[in-house]
Amino acid sequence: MNSSNVIELPVFVDVHDVMRSMKCSRTMAYGHMRAALGRAPGERGQLRVPLYMWHRYVRARFDRERVPTPPRQSRPSAQRAPTSGPITLTRPRTKPRTRPQTPDRD
Repeated sequence: MNSSNVIELPVFVDVHDVMRSMKCSRTMAYGHMRAALGRAPGERGQLRVPLYMWHRYVRARFDRERVPTPPRQSRPSAQRAPTSGPITLTRPRTKPRTRPQTPDRD
C-alpha cells in the first residue's frame, strides 16, 4: 500500500471513556463532553469528542497552572452568617392515597 493512500483518522472519546477517566457519573460525563464541544447544556445529539478537543478541554479546565484559583477566605466558626430561621419539618403521609370511585361499566 502506498503511503499517500493512508488517511489519518481522528480518535474519538465517548461517554464511557470520560466516565472511566474522570470517575464520574454518566450525567456528569455528558456534561463535560458538551462543554468540550462547546454545546449548550441540554442540547441533544450523538456525543463523541475528538481526542485533541478533549485534551484541550481537560487542560483548560483542570490544569492548576493554567486555571487561576481564587484565594480562600477563611472565617472563624464563631462568625457564621445568620440563618433565615428554623428548619420546618414536614410529616410523611400516613394514609395511602385513595382512588376516586368510578361508576361500573357494564
